[in-house]
Amino acid sequence: MKQDQTLNDNKKTSKAARMLRTLGIILLCLVLALYVLFPVTMGAIASLRSTQKAELPPDGFEAVTLTAEDGTVLACWYASGENGAAIILVHGAKSNLASLTQHAMFLREAGYGVLALTLRGHGGSGGRGNAFGWQCGQDVAAAVDFLQLQGVERSGALGLSMGSEVLLGSAADEPAIAAIVADGASQRSLADYLVPESNRSLWHSWTTRLMYASVRLFTGQTPPERTLLLSITDAKDTRFLLIAAETVEKEPLFGGLYHDAVPERSALWVVPNTGHTQGLTTAREEYVSRVIAFFNDTLLIKE
Repeated sequence: MKQDQTLNDNKKTSKAARMLRTLGIILLCLVLALYVLFPVTMGAIASLRSTQKAELPPDGFEAVTLTAEDGTVLACWYASGENGAAIILVHGAKSNLASLTQHAMFLREAGYGVLALTLRGHGGSGGRGNAFGWQCGQDVAAAVDFLQLQGVERSGALGLSMGSEVLLGSAADEPAIAAIVADGASQRSLADYLVPESNRSLWHSWTTRLMYASVRLFTGQTPPERTLLLSITDAKDTRFLLIAAETVEKEPLFGGLYHDAVPERSALWVVPNTGHTQGLTTAREEYVSRVIAFFNDTLLIKE
């Protein structure tokens, strides 16, 4: 009897040990999935070329192509304006010119020329980009050169999501862009992400670090050395309208940081009850009014 009891106890102990090992393996797999597989997968997705196709220009626009300094061909829409100023429009990640149609139309109605730019690796443009726009400063430079060749003397720009970050990152290098509307901007690199003190701990930033490292590995590209915050402060004569969605926690956070860096040259509008870059949809009248007033005040010659 005593031997049977011992055997039963050993079986129970062995079964409990197996269950603990199984639970441990499951827990380890979950941790690896959350803290390794997930950020690496996000980095891989961010490294892929956009599958969005090129779109035909709307009425009043013509299709034009630009060539960046490195030879990348960029697909664009262009329409000249009536007030002597023009606005460069830049789409978000994994998107194309179709996402800019409504913005292009209300700007044209206000008398502005419009150049809608497809960034490299998107739509009808060539080259390879990524979802953070690390190489796209050259694309913005090509757009500025094109407008100057058209005789445009006063230029502004409006970007959505990644496009807004590309424009903020180009602000110090492209002083010809006197006014920038950044809709949905946050961060585009690890250096940007670590600007808020709350993001700096390894525990808080591990997955972000691994995601950006994965993009570097998969694309062979490196992020710009200058952070968005430094570009904004270095752009001494550029004015900024920062539009943030209230429901996206990081947008008011980063928008506030960028505004506080240059309060005399910037305005921050946190759009209530709005998702990422949805301000034109949920608050159209106020969105159009604020954007047009900002460009008018900055770009138009006062009589």
